[in-house]
Amino acid sequence: MSSPEAVVRELYDAFASKDDATLRRVIHPEVLWIQCDGFPGGGVRRGADEVFSEVFGALRGTWEDWAAEVEEYLPSGDTVVVLGRYTGRH
Repeated sequence: MSSPEAVVRELYDAFASKDDATLRRVIHPEVLWIQCDGFPGGGVRRGADEVFSEVFGALRGTWEDWAAEVEEYLPSGDTVVVLGRYTGRH
């Protein structure tokens, strides 16, 4: 079993490479995905299919060069805080 930090790193690596197969493997089929209010497309999504269509699909379809740039991973037990920024052109 991978550590929480290893899973989160794999998730962000898969975002960067648009590796949908890895994203599907890492994201639980019944995930509760909460995007901050104010972030384009912000809201609550339930299930991997909804995340893929309404989050990833929207980001890829409406933004050029969208990326999550990680500066630091801060693991603490089962929790991992990721510091960084999103970049892209809309």
